Amino acid sequence: QDYHRFHSPVAGTFGTPVPVDGVLYTVNPIAVRQDLNVFTENKRVVCTIDTVEFGKVAYVCVGATLVGSIIITATPGQHLNRGDEIGYFAFGG
Repeated sequence: QDYHRFHSPVAGTFGTPVPVDGVLYTVNPIAVRQDLNVFTENKRVVCTIDTVEFGKVAYVCVGATLVGSIIITATPGQHLNRGDEIGYFAFGG
């Protein structure tokens, strides 16, 4: 339950991450049912992966209340296999 790492859904070349500022609302399912879209209002990092099979794939990392620091461990230009770590969420914001 406390696993806060995220992984590549596809194989390809990792692009340059683009941070998108926002707030850090909770992503708790009960709270998300309210008139609030955490996927467009919370702090985010947009990552792209260039693939042979699908073309360019966008991967959006969405921060939350307690885990608002989005740490990207992959580097631009790095080849990723499906399942390789892209980064993790850390405490703070």
